[in-house]
Amino acid sequence: MTLSLLFIGGLAHGSDALRLSMPETAETLLSATHITDFPVDAEGNSYGEDVLWQHRWRTGLNLGNDKIMLNTELDLMAGLVGGNTWAVPGTVDARRRHTSGFFQPGTVKPRRASVKANLPGAQIEAGLVTSHWGLGMVANDGAQDPWFGVSEFGDRVVRMRVSTRPSAESPLSLTVSYDRVVEDDSASWADGQWAEQGVLALMYADDSNRKLGVYGVLRDQEEIFGERNTRAYVLDVYGTTPVAQLGEKTVTASAELAGITGRTDRATTYTSPESVRILSAGATGLLSYGAESDALALHLAGGWASGDGDPDDEVSRDFRFDRNFGVGQVLFDEYLGAIDAAAHYTLSDPQYSGQAPDGLDATVTEGAFQRASFVQPILDLRPTDWLHLRTGGALAWATGPIGQRFYTYRAGGSPHNHNNAPTDGHYLGSEVDWTLSLGGNRAKIGKHRVGIPSLSVSGGHLFLGDDLAGGGIDRVDLYRAM
Repeated sequence: MTLSLLFIGGLAHGSDALRLSMPETAETLLSATHITDFPVDAEGNSYGEDVLWQHRWRTGLNLGNDKIMLNTELDLMAGLVGGNTWAVPGTVDARRRHTSGFFQPGTVKPRRASVKANLPGAQIEAGLVTSHWGLGMVANDGAQDPWFGVSEFGDRVVRMRVSTRPSAESPLSLTVSYDRVVEDDSASWADGQWAEQGVLALMYADDSNRKLGVYGVLRDQEEIFGERNTRAYVLDVYGTTPVAQLGEKTVTASAELAGITGRTDRATTYTSPESVRILSAGATGLLSYGAESDALALHLAGGWASGDGDPDDEVSRDFRFDRNFGVGQVLFDEYLGAIDAAAHYTLSDPQYSGQAPDGLDATVTEGAFQRASFVQPILDLRPTDWLHLRTGGALAWATGPIGQRFYTYRAGGSPHNHNNAPTDGHYLGSEVDWTLSLGGNRAKIGKHRVGIPSLSVSGGHLFLGDDLAGGGIDRVDLYRAM
């Protein structure tokens, strides 16, 4: 009722006429993907998708004026709609690859339903929103186009936010918010994980495209069914600045660094059965020569996520990037994501254990980059407005032992991979990615600019390191038309 009165009152006193528009992220996406089948455990179970068709219709409406705005957005018919369903044992898959159809449970996902008001000296917003910060390493709304592949998630929270700045011309802004998490990498309201957090963010942004921000989070999470609790503190620093002018192109550097501390009993160890301390960190950076829209642009991305060298002590050091942060499109998103899901099934199988280990659900990464480092060079070519070629490569190394949890435990703690082969190195593998796109630019029709349908074909070619491939195949290829 309060939001409704605020919205109606703002429309009545707004200085501008009522406007109706669609979100910038509105799109209809249909893709067909073929990927090499590969084993996910030593029992011969496989990935098994082969060819799959996926669909997503992202739509919504914005209604309001310069004083107040009602924003709505949702995904419809999102998920696998044809082809081979997931053959990975178990059904722990937020992307719904284990089932197929336009109208299955989970195919409708609200993303925004909020009211935003511009008041003298402040902006307030209340309702369901997506959450994003910096380069998207910790908080990612799933609306940023990855270098390769497709964004399939997005952090969603019910938020009450107040943002302000010292003056209208000031480059400084301060944001304070209270969130009830609907879904992100660590919690899902629908799965009985109740997480709330307070957020404090300070951002400096000037007219020279320089930004420097600090993002602090205090988070408290309850596992309703298991009566487990996590309290974590996150500090994230993000910055971007032009560093050089080479001819007509600008060289821009961006970086994000985050640390997490706290305590949890969601997942415990033998030496600390009551709770474990959280102490992890991650960093990512991007160096760009030219903008993505230029005829030629070069980018160099890199990142590091701390890994736990001793998973049985009283400290958890594994750091996980947001699952929408793209590093290539095969190694983490497809290969390691499927292996993690298969390990979840094995560890919860009654033939091996009468009770699943604590915090087992937290081991399913959905392809998130974690406990590793990477470097990724990227080349963008746009010879015309309607033709875009992007190609790049990625190299990745583990920052902890390469090992699957079940086989490593059964080997007495000696690292063994998902094929039950011993490992002693850190090199995960290399990947070559490419995308060729036609269309996708915007045309002006009357007073409106509308998107022109685009067609893209892409490929990802993964060459596995010996420790990760040991006992199985050493190459995985992915092809996608979208």
